[in-house]
Amino acid sequence: MPFSMLTGQYESGTTFRGAAITQDLSLGLLHKHKFRAYSEFADAVVTIKLVFTVPFLLTSQRLWTGRGAARAVVRTGSTESGTFTALATKFCMNTLGGDVVGLTTALVGGSVTGGTEREVLLSDSGTAGGGSGNADLLDGLRILGAGTYYIVITPSGTTLGKWAIEWEELPELA
Repeated sequence: MPFSMLTGQYESGTTFRGAAITQDLSLGLLHKHKFRAYSEFADAVVTIKLVFTVPFLLTSQRLWTGRGAARAVVRTGSTESGTFTALATKFCMNTLGGDVVGLTTALVGGSVTGGTEREVLLSDSGTAGGGSGNADLLDGLRILGAGTYYIVITPSGTTLGKWAIEWEELPELA
């Protein structure tokens, strides 16, 4: 339980004092600016395109494999080809009062070449036949600029896995 300097007592996580907010509840979540997306993959390269129209706070990005191994590379400034379609697994993390679309477009498909490599995630389940996935997590909060980000997931051999991301849109910084 958090300690309140105002009252000199420990308070429950649901108690608000003035503008104070507990650690596990952000204003972005309350104002419907916090989103998550994921994509499952197996054996074939998957390219995800995220178009951020405003700066954003990257709070989490993960790559899991339940079978095989995979590498996910985040790129900017790439040349794209092929067709991208809406990623159906993008959600607002606050659905009270209805879901919202947000200011970010999430797409999947197509392919990219070139550009600048920004981050790499690696995951290896340890066995080709299955097992506990070794998840790679990019943690540590980062504020990133508006723009187009590509995530290219390349499986190695017979692979089954999942990539996931969470972010908070920051329209007040635009």
